[in-house]
Parts: sequence; C-alpha cells; structure tokens
Amino acid sequence: MAVSTQAVKVGQAKVMADYYEKKADDMVVEIQMEAGNEHKSIEEVRMIARVRIERHAASQEGRDPDEAEKVLRASWSEQSVGQQSAYYASDGDGRSTWIRGDKAGQPVREGELEELFLGQSEGRRLDDPHVKQLTYSARLTGYKGELTPEAVDALRNGCDPQTGEVLTGDGAEQIASFWDAPDRKAGDVGAFDLTFSAPKGVSLLAAFGDEETRESIFAAQNAAVERALEFAQDNGVITTRRGKGGAERIQAELGEVATKAEITSRAGDPQLHTHTLVSNFVKGADGRHTTLDSQVWHGATAGIDAAYLRALSDELGQRIGVRLEHRLVGDKVRLAGVPGISQELEEQFSTRRQQINEELNERLKEQERLESTMGLKQDTFRASHDAQQRGAQLTPDQERQAAIYAAWLNTGVNPQSAALGTRSSKAEESEAQALERWSQATGMPDGKQLLEEAKEQSSSEELEFDKDGLFARMEWELVEKQAMFSASEVYACALRWAPQGHSNEEVMAAAGEFLTARAVRLEGAPDMAKVGDIWSQKASGWTTQAVVAQRQHITQMARGMASKTIDHHQDADGTRVKLMHIAGDVARKQTLTSEQEEFLAAVLTGQQLVTTQGLAGTGKSHAMKAAIRVLQESGADVSVAATKAELAANLAVETGANRGFTLHSASQERTGLFKTGMWQQGLNDEQIREGHRLDDQVVEARLRGDEKAVEIAKAALQEWQKSLPTKREAESTSTKRGNVELADKAAKFLGANGAREILDHQRQKLIEEKGQQPEARARMDGEKRKVIIVDEAGMTSDDHIEELLKFAEKNNIQVVLVGDYAQLSAVDRSGAFREVLDHVAPVELRDIRRAENEWERDVQTRMHDLAWDNSFDTIAEASELVEVYETHGQLLSAGSSEEIQEAIARGELDPKRRDLEQQLAAKKAADWFMDHHDSDAAVLVPTKQMQVQISADVQKRRQELPEDHPFHLDPHARKAVLRFDGLEQEVQKGETIAMREGMNRLGLKNGWRGEVVRVSNTGGITAQFTDERGRTFQRSIPQAELDKGRVSLSYSSTVHRAQGMTLDDALYVHDPSKEQFVDRQLIYPALSRGTRINQTLLVGEREEAKASFTRRMATSRSDSIRVATERTWQSKEAALAEVRADFPEMSNDAQSACAEGWAEIQREEDAEKIAENQRKQRQSLSVRSRELRAARAEAEKNKSRTQSLQHERVRMR
Repeated sequence: MAVSTQAVKVGQAKVMADYYEKKADDMVVEIQMEAGNEHKSIEEVRMIARVRIERHAASQEGRDPDEAEKVLRASWSEQSVGQQSAYYASDGDGRSTWIRGDKAGQPVREGELEELFLGQSEGRRLDDPHVKQLTYSARLTGYKGELTPEAVDALRNGCDPQTGEVLTGDGAEQIASFWDAPDRKAGDVGAFDLTFSAPKGVSLLAAFGDEETRESIFAAQNAAVERALEFAQDNGVITTRRGKGGAERIQAELGEVATKAEITSRAGDPQLHTHTLVSNFVKGADGRHTTLDSQVWHGATAGIDAAYLRALSDELGQRIGVRLEHRLVGDKVRLAGVPGISQELEEQFSTRRQQINEELNERLKEQERLESTMGLKQDTFRASHDAQQRGAQLTPDQERQAAIYAAWLNTGVNPQSAALGTRSSKAEESEAQALERWSQATGMPDGKQLLEEAKEQSSSEELEFDKDGLFARMEWELVEKQAMFSASEVYACALRWAPQGHSNEEVMAAAGEFLTARAVRLEGAPDMAKVGDIWSQKASGWTTQAVVAQRQHITQMARGMASKTIDHHQDADGTRVKLMHIAGDVARKQTLTSEQEEFLAAVLTGQQLVTTQGLAGTGKSHAMKAAIRVLQESGADVSVAATKAELAANLAVETGANRGFTLHSASQERTGLFKTGMWQQGLNDEQIREGHRLDDQVVEARLRGDEKAVEIAKAALQEWQKSLPTKREAESTSTKRGNVELADKAAKFLGANGAREILDHQRQKLIEEKGQQPEARARMDGEKRKVIIVDEAGMTSDDHIEELLKFAEKNNIQVVLVGDYAQLSAVDRSGAFREVLDHVAPVELRDIRRAENEWERDVQTRMHDLAWDNSFDTIAEASELVEVYETHGQLLSAGSSEEIQEAIARGELDPKRRDLEQQLAAKKAADWFMDHHDSDAAVLVPTKQMQVQISADVQKRRQELPEDHPFHLDPHARKAVLRFDGLEQEVQKGETIAMREGMNRLGLKNGWRGEVVRVSNTGGITAQFTDERGRTFQRSIPQAELDKGRVSLSYSSTVHRAQGMTLDDALYVHDPSKEQFVDRQLIYPALSRGTRINQTLLVGEREEAKASFTRRMATSRSDSIRVATERTWQSKEAALAEVRADFPEMSNDAQSACAEGWAEIQREEDAEKIAENQRKQRQSLSVRSRELRAARAEAEKNKSRTQSLQHERVRMR
C-alpha cells in the first residue's frame, strides 16, 4: 500500500538531562575541529561530548569510566524516539510542517516533537505515574491544590509545585522513583507515523522534472495528505472510547499532526513520501482528550490509502495535467501508475539491485584473479595471513602471501558487502544533493519528456459513475482469495475502483449500497449503526451470492454422494466376507486404535463421500495406510491428494497408495486430470503386491519385537522403493515412443515393411517399459474401481473441492476427505470442508498420538475445541491454556526494554532501526535453533521478514562455531543470493534449502529440501536432494531461478508452510505487532508440530505479548463462514423472488411475510433431510464397525492358534 502506519511507544521517548545537553553543546564546536571529526553529524559529535563528560564525572566520583560509558551509550540508544524527533524535525529542505493543532502552518523545529511522541495532553503525559501517585507526590511536598499542568511538570522535574525549588531528602527520592519505575507505561503508544508514499512514477516526475514541476508535485502531495486525513476525520476513523472497559466508541477530532516530506528512499532512489506524525491524543465529542481507538485506526488504513491516491491523482491533474491510472500492485489493482511511464522504468529506480550487482561483479572479478594467483596453495596463503595476525615474524614471501590473502578476504563477495560498498546514507544526503547526484548520473530519463508523455496519455475525461460495473469489479476482487470480507474492505475496494472525478461521499454511498443490495450479510456482522463500525477489524461478516451459490452446490453434491454407495466388495462369490477378513488382519497388524478402526469401517461402507475430522497428531496417515491396503486388496486403485506436490509424493510412499497428486495440478485446464482424464499411471498390481509383501515383513518383525529384523526389513523396503523407475525415465520412454511412432509413419509412407516390423518390436518393448513406470502419464483406467483420499482437506480451496466432487460424481469415484477445520485454510477462497462436515457425518479422530507429554495432548485438544464465538468465556479458557504452557516452561520471551538496552550496549542491535524487539527475537530464535539443530527442529514464524532475519542470525552462529565443529560454516566461503517477495537471503555450501515452488524442468517438487554442495562464480547453486523414495540426486539451480523466489533457507518456516510437518522440536514466534495476521487457526498447528517440544517465543514486553498470545488463541475466523451457509441456505431474498413470480397480486407486506415463512419451512425441511441422511450414514457405519471388530477379533484368535501350533511343533522337535 501507499500508506503504512507505525506506532511510536512512550518508552522510547526519554530524553537526556538538560545538564548534559548544555555542557555537550558547549563542546560541540571544539570537537568538530578535531582531526577525524570534520564529517561527523551533529548527533555523533554530541555523543562524543557526552561520553567525555560522563567519563570525567565517573573518574571524579570514583566510578568505572568504561562502565559509565557503556551505560550512557545504552541509554543514548534507548532514546530512539528522541532521535526520531530530531530526524523528523531536521528540516534542511524546509519540508517539515505542522498541519494540525496550535502550531498549524508553522515549520517543525528540533525538540518540538517530544511532547507529541510522549503523548502529552492537558499537562499530562503517557509516561507519567498513575494519578494516585501524582496526588501522593504532591501531598509529600505539602501541595494540596489542583493537579494543574504546571504542578505536574514541577513534580516531573523534581521541584516543589508551589515554590519551584529543587526537592531534597527521602520525599524527593520517593517521588523520583514513581517516574523511574521500570514497569510503567513504556509500551503505550504516544503517536503514529503514517507514511504516505507516492507511486514510483510520480517520484520520477519530481526527481527529474524542473523546479516548477517538482514544487507542483510536492504541493499536490501535501494537499493529498491533508485530504486523506480529512477523509479519515469525516468518515468515522477518528474515534475514542468511553464507558466501563471502553465499551462505547464516540467520534473524536485529530490533535496535533506534523508532516515531513522527502524525495529519497533509504536506498537513495527517487521516492516521494511524507511522514505524517499523528498524536495518539484526540479530542472526543464530549470535549475530553483521550487516546485514539487504534482498532478503528488500523482497520481504516486501506481506506485511507485509497482516498490518498484518489486525492493525489486529482491534485496532480489540477497542477501538472497528469492523472494516475490503475495498475496491478501485488494482488490488488490500485490507482498507482503514471501514464507513459512503464513499469520497467519504475523498477530501475525501485531497487538498488543493479547498482549492487555491478559492484558484485567487480568484486567477483577481483576475487577470481586473486584465487588464480593463489592456485591450489590457498591454505599456505591463509597460514601466512593468520601468522601475520598473531604478530609472527614473516619472510618477504610470506608477507606477500598474507597481503594477497587479506585482499581476497576484503573483496567481500556477497550482496551485503556490495550493498555497503555502494550505499549512500539517506541521513547524510539532502534533497539538493540527491537532485544533483541524479542530474549528473548517466542514463537518467529526461524529466521534460516524461512529463509530456504523461500529460499526453492522461485522461481528463470524467467517466460516468457506472454502479453496475463498479459492483462487478468489487465482487471479483473481494472474493477472489477469500469467502467473506469486512465492511472496511468493501469501502476501500470501492475507493480503489470508482472512476476518478467523483467525490468520496459519492463513492462511500455506493459502497454502502453494495453492502445492502449486492452483498449477503452473515450472522455476526455488525449493524454499523455506531461510529467507526465500518472500519473495525472485527466487522467481518459479508459474502456474495456467487460464494453462497458455490457453497450450496458443494454441499448439495456432498449430500448426494454421501447417500450413494460404491460397492467394493459385495460379489456373489462372497468377496465381502473375504475382504472383512483382510480388513481385520490389517487392523490387527497395524494396531489401529478404535477411532482409526472406525475410519477404516467408514471407508469400507462404500459410501461415495466419506469425511473425517482429525485433530493434529491423531495418526490420520496411519489410518489412511490401513484403508489403502484393504482397498488395494479388493482390487481398487487408490490415490492420495495433498496441497503440495512434495506432501502428496511423500504421503503416497508412506501409505502405499498407487499415486499422489495435488488438486491444483488436477484442476489445470490443459493438462489436469479433471479436464483431460490423464494422470500418473501409478504403481501396477505387481508392484503393489511386492510393496505389501515387504511392508508385511516390517510389520511382522515389529510385532515380534525384533528390532534387528525391523531394520533389515525396512532397508529392503527402501531399496525396493529406490529401484522403482523415476519420472525422468518415464519421460525418456515417452520421448522414445514418440520417435518410434514418427519413424513408423515414415516407413509406412516409404513401404518399408521390414523396418516397420523392427519398429513394432521396439514399440511393444517401450509399452512394456511404460507399464513398469509409476510416473508415466496415462489415461485413467475406466474399468478399475477408484478411490481418492484427500489429506489436509481443510486447506483445500472451494474451487478445488467443487472440481473434485464434480469429477468423482461423474466417474463413480469414492472420495475420502480427511482434514481439520481448526487448522490453517487455503491461500485461496476456502471453508467448504467445514460446511461439508455439517452435512456429511464425519468420523472423528481425537486421540492425539504425536505429542509425548500427556499434559500437552490435553492442552492441544482443549485448544482445538475452544468455542468459535470469541466471547469472554473463550478468552478466559484460552488464558487457562496459556498458563499451562507457562507452568511447564514452554513460554520464552525476547524484547523487553531491559533486554534491548543491554543488547544495544553490547553492540548486538542496530538502535537506528525501529524493529528492536523483532531483531532481538530473531537472535533468540537463532540461539534456540542452534541448541536444537541435532534434532529435527524448526522455528515457525508468522512473517517472511522474520524468517529471513532468523536465517541470517543462524548463519552467523554457524560461522562463529569452531572450525572442527560439524555444523561450522566458513565465513569466507562464496555465497549466492536467494530472493523472494522482495526479500533476500545469502546461502553457501553446507546449508539446507527448501523449494518454495516446483521446477518441473529439473524434477524438483515444491517443499523438497536439499543441501547446497557448491556455489558457482555466477551465483547459482548445486544442491543434493532426496526424493520421496529415498533416492539422492544433485541439481544445479542458476541464479536466474534463485531470483524468481523458488528457493529459501530452511532454518525457519512460516506456519503455513509447516502445516503437515512432524518435527521433534518446534518453536513458534509470536509477535504482537503482527497479531492481525494471527488467529487460532495459525497458533493451533504451530503448537502441534513437535513430538517432544512445542515452545512459544513471545516478542516484546512479556506480559503484553502473553496477553496478545491469549487473545489470538481465543480468536477464530472460521465460525462465520459455517454460520453463513446456515443463514443463507434458503435465503429470504430467493424465496421472495419466487413468491412475487407466483403471486404478483399479493401486497408487498403479504409477499414478504409469505416468503419469510416459506424460507423458514424450507430451512426446517432441509435440516430434517440432513439429520435423516446423517442417521443413515451412522447406521451404516455402525454395522460395518461391528463387522470389522468381529473380523479383527477373529484375526487375533487365528494368530494365537498359529503361534500355539508353532510352539507345539518346536516342543515336539
């Protein structure tokens, strides 16, 4: 988005004492004149001055000067907001201005922003003690008057409110302790930094245009920012809370607001943006000053963003004759393009990659030259260098070797080093300097020509407000990736898509009409009668008629399929009895639980659609394996489907299925199973029988308790799996077959019958080869009974479930849906699985087997079963679960104010960055990974940014290990760069990577992991992979593919990618600043991956983060989707349309009453049908379960008889 918001916390806003300020300022000029300090910034010089003052004072007082300096530097670093206020107020370009409040229209001066950042209002600040402590402090001084702003200020500064004299004695110390208390409101938000970033094309026009154009664009930017804030003020975004617990929300008015406009990005590229610093104190409609309702504020960000871009387009049109155009940005279409300025040109100035690459290439050349000089004797050169570092006496030749090796080290061939070598600090470059740099650089665009082309291609015509067209676009965007949406998304979407030239009032009115006329309101959706309701993040409760229709279609198909049976086993020769004997024996050998037996029985009912709701770690795969074995024994062809190719392939091997595939691949228009009837041929009958025989050997050895025999049998099974033909062999056979067919056509044309006989022999041989290749493409066998088992059905999109059921219904295929609605859903629109469970009675698997600790199994079950209402009772129960984790030491923390201060003092954190808490959390997560790297462990994170940071920290830890440590990485090794979603990671030999996308050309599947064995000079890598059957192979991945986001390091993973994994140890990182992306559907799978350990790292102040963790555990977005269908299954609107068509003579009131009654009757009838169908399903399942239990008991008896006979024979011998 063009608008981003960042909270500024009070704890970051402490300032240095006036005494140090004055003395330091007196020394500044003197220090600046010293050698080496000429180019230092004023803040750097002040720091030097303060250090000198503090060291001198420490010496005079008998304190350790080094320790005093350390404390001072940490304290200085803690003043990040103080530094921010100086940064925002520094106005060398004259573009910092107050736009609201008493100083509106005046320039911002250094020091003026501290009150804003500290949340000051009516003489009080957010970092002041509680009013009771203030009153007590006043009484200690003898002051009994009103706590006026002057009185509070005096106490804050340690002075008597009446006389102004400095307080002394015990009373003074106690008063000071109230302000110094470490557990005060350091985490409270004092202000917000709302950053408005103009589209890149606008920035280029400003950067390369003449002064008149540039100033016009700045004026347009300033006006657009003010109009965006006016939009927020006029449309219920600025609110505050009243009443007990803040239950009532009221309209408010913005307080102080300051802006700082800049034309450069941190990378030094053209990027026009405005920091808008908004006080967190607002004036309520009742006249009181209290804090802004941040829930509404954050919820309206997308709306403010769209309003800003509309205003900017309008202002630019008025000033320079250029209007913005719609472009695709990420996954949203936004008003973000400048006509005539291509995206290719924008990209040249959107990243410093080209600059860094040039520097990198130069360093690579130099590195290669030095490597050529050292040749095979690099160790000798390194030894000379190390000896020199130790101060040893060297020969001239050794000195030369040491110098060459040092030069090789200094080439710094990695992107970070190259970036540092090319970086121009934003803080050190003024607007004038940036403009001068751009004007002198070669290959820069002609600003005048850019402007002329933009004006020529800009449309000045005001488009008609076509509501139907607008609504159609909105419907497409709102449900493209989700089944439901919030009111705030509707209003933001309308602002993005509405034609330019129409007022915000007109657009907002149209958005409201869309909600009432086009959207379907779901149960739980707010009535939006109160101020701020449309922007509240909890106001999610709408969908479209198209989504409702699709859900109805899916559930209707599901009910129909569940009422039919596909007979696997009822033949005249008694096959059913034979099959139940097989099922009983499999249940015995696989030691199925009673729940898993019920799953097997459900599949054997032949019901065309079987559903299973299974908690994480309940052995769903184990139950699937048993069912697949029995089905294959009956002659059925069984496939497994999953969300990722790697998971599908692994599941097929683990369960012994004929094949594995993804529903995404099956849905492809030109090549997918659902469209073409073509899929992988899969294991043939002979291979299935051999697989069963080898697996039986493993099972029998395990039942005997013979561990050695188990290992031997497992090795034999793995060797057989490795021996199966690969996909490349299948492709080779297909190519050969094609060549034979072409040659045969030529021979037929030439009449070469002898040649045709030879070719026919080759054809037959290739057909036989293909018959042995599981991954060969083939048409689906229409004769064999077929079963498709879908794993992680809860993560399957609505479109894919619909396609699957349509295909299965048409081709008489049994479908088994296995999943958990309490885990993460699909990236695309999803939720149908949960609704299907309401119509098709599921088998439930609740006996958790994965977690070793009984207490943890209990907590996971209780978390899964939390209510979906987000009520206070649910929050209370979630709080109990969090306390259980706390009691068992599973809650870690990182990022408290004290920890950050200590880390800064040690030089471990960059105090100039705002994400200090996240920096420290990434380091702690890296430490955790290093402590657990010997096990199958992973760090699970909510965002990709933290994933990259953790990987960098793990790399650093590995490089710091002793050289003889098996996990050591050489810090000087050549590195390649992995790029994805605008982020970068370095990778070197010895590190493990994960495929984020499949690469069919290289035979690599999404989700596969491999170890880097080589990094090429051009940046590509070679990695060794192991496929699902245990076969190892190497693949070279060029840098061009690494740039496309196909690969990442695997030290950590987002929770989405980790779903379905089973680990030994797992650490989930909970970051409250990202809590809008977190709910129970993310926390529950994150805390159920590990068998031994499932810990949580809380980011920030522990109690705040713990409260956030509790809130998000109690929060679920899934319930609304399920309830939606119940509410709209036979909607009043649909019934009303039919009544009006059949009885036009009725009055409107009579029609409405009739429709309402009709819809209610239909809902009741429908509910009765569902209940009757589920009763029949359960009855059929009960019969089959009894048969299976009897068959298993018989198998146990037979096994006992066999063992008795064997023992008797041994005794007789």
